[in-house]
Parts: sequence; C-alpha cells; structure tokens
Amino acid sequence: MKHIKNIDEITIESFIVDSQQIVSTGKPKFNIEEPPFIGPDGKYSYWLANKVPLCDRYDNIYGVIRIYTDITEQKKLEYELALAKEKAEIANQTKSQFIAIMNHDLRTPLTGLLGAAQYIQRYAENYIIRNEAQSLINCTTELLNLFNEIINLIQIESGKIIQLEIKFSLIDLIHRTLDLYKPAAKQKNYFYTLILTKIFLLC
Repeated sequence: MKHIKNIDEITIESFIVDSQQIVSTGKPKFNIEEPPFIGPDGKYSYWLANKVPLCDRYDNIYGVIRIYTDITEQKKLEYELALAKEKAEIANQTKSQFIAIMNHDLRTPLTGLLGAAQYIQRYAENYIIRNEAQSLINCTTELLNLFNEIINLIQIESGKIIQLEIKFSLIDLIHRTLDLYKPAAKQKNYFYTLILTKIFLLC
C-alpha cells in the first residue's frame, strides 16, 4: 500500500475496532471499501480491503492480514460517469422545456393561421384569393410538418418515442415543396417547370 498521511483518529480507531472484531469472531471480511486516504502528493486515494484472521498452527488467532487493492481510477471513472449522467439529465430536461415552449409559442399561432387560411379558401368568392389562400394553407401545413419532425427527432434522441418507418410519395413531396415557392416566384415574375424523367419515376 502506498505511503499515506493525515489519517484522522476516527479512521485509526475504526481500523482497531475492525481488527478486534475479526480476531474475536474469526470471520474474514472481503471487498470492504476503506475511507479515502491522502497520499504524499496530497491527493486522495481509494482502497478496497480484504481482511482475514492470521492463525498459528493451533488455529489460535493472533493477528489480521489486510490485502488492499487500489481502486482510485475506478472511483474516478465512477465520478466521471455520474457527472456525465447528470449532464445528460440536464440536457434532456432542457429538451423537454424546449418542446413545451415550441408547442405553445409556435404550434398554436400556426394552427390559428392555418384555420384562417382554410376559412378564406373555403368562403372567398374570388378565384385568385382562393388560390392564394390554398398556397398559404400549403406553406403553413409544411411548416407545421417540419415543426413536428423537429419535435419527433428531439423525442427520439431523448428515448421518449420509438423511431418509425413511414411510407410517403416522393413525387408528392417534391410538388408540395415547389408549391411553397410559388408566392415568392410570382412576386418576382419567375416561372419554373418540374420535369421528372422516366428513370426517376421508376425509382
């Protein structure tokens, strides 16, 4: 065992009592973690002790053999793991708070905007207004879908939900994505055309 210093009286007394107990009972003690010691470098070290009675040839106990194993690195690793776990729990808590804020501050107004656009699209008499309202519905729906995907990704990383495989139409997704740019393209008098090759359609 390494040289140690600054052992307090309470620790010394515990060693004495421990040895007396082993001598009186004759029962060994295994894998006992001792109080930390201060080494010559001033750093704490941790030890695991195995203590067995020392007997003469007549089985009379006259002492105690102590075998120590240095577990300082193990204790250091345990501390680092506990610290990492604490940081992970804080990060998960932060994610949960973020989800709650996003649900209230983004989903609610977006849902209201979508409802207003749907109302206009349904009851407006002017075709152009109905068409613009439909574009607004498409944009708001895609934004809500993107928001839901972000929330789902955060929940998957947090282990709160299981990742699912969902079938979708890639062509429909491309059309919906292009529809998002229609209002901006129209303002700048831009026009675009989607051309899908036969090979792409077969994929």
